[in-house]
Amino acid sequence: MASRDREGSEPTSLVPMLSPHNPSDTELIAAVDALQEEATQLLCDLVNIESTLERGETKVQDLIFGNLQATLGNSGFIVERAPVDLDKLRDRPGFSPVDWSYDDKFNVVARY
Repeated sequence: MASRDREGSEPTSLVPMLSPHNPSDTELIAAVDALQEEATQLLCDLVNIESTLERGETKVQDLIFGNLQATLGNSGFIVERAPVDLDKLRDRPGFSPVDWSYDDKFNVVARY
């Protein structure tokens, strides 16, 4: 997670806190504990954005994108916005038709 704290300091990255391979439970718990304040601030930032499917959704996605890019972008992850392609989703198991447009909507994806 990465989020700017109230004083505006740079975000912290969880990735350098962990061993490169198979971190221990103790390392994971310590890394998550170290980010509790940032995680809480990110959640506050997210819920403070007035958003619905009709407005504000882009602001939420932008915050998540920026957070992932700041946290993971220099750690070998590719962070990108992926447009929703309804034609590719229609035949997928679990697809549920919606009564709104996916135009100008996107998902945030981070991959390694």
